[in-house]
Amino acid sequence: MTTTDISVVIAHTSWQDMQIITQVLEKAGIGILALVSDGISLADQARTLQADAILFTPTLPGVTPGLIQELYMDENKGVAAVGLLPAGSTSYAPEYQRHGMKGFVTTPLDTVQSQRLPDLVRGAVDMTRAERQSRSFVPVTHDDVLALLDQGGWQQQTIAVFSPKG
Repeated sequence: MTTTDISVVIAHTSWQDMQIITQVLEKAGIGILALVSDGISLADQARTLQADAILFTPTLPGVTPGLIQELYMDENKGVAAVGLLPAGSTSYAPEYQRHGMKGFVTTPLDTVQSQRLPDLVRGAVDMTRAERQSRSFVPVTHDDVLALLDQGGWQQQTIAVFSPKG
């Protein structure tokens, strides 16, 4: 068995796609930690098992763009997100990429899409690690945002300026 340097949790329901995904990733040395079928299990397993990446279908219950952002900004370890987007859906890609999804393949998987998957996962993990190690990265957790909003939101002061001239 190949030593795995990257591990993933997969949230998808198509049995045929799951077989292809597991074969392609295992052959490439990418470990599969868990297979789940909803967003809550996806987040729990990714955190508990310290996954490097998640592969997910946005049509599953509980999978939202906010979940992707939450896992990316996790205090302990940022989790890269790779989408398994249904073919013909045009709204998922831009919305999920805006919230941190690093790439996607379309499902049902064909040979071309499945062969792209290992490089896509590795690239997503590398990109996430590089972003989180950047000097400009500041993890803002959900609790931090709530505390800030509780203190009056982003606006801490109001300054009025008056000029009697035109």
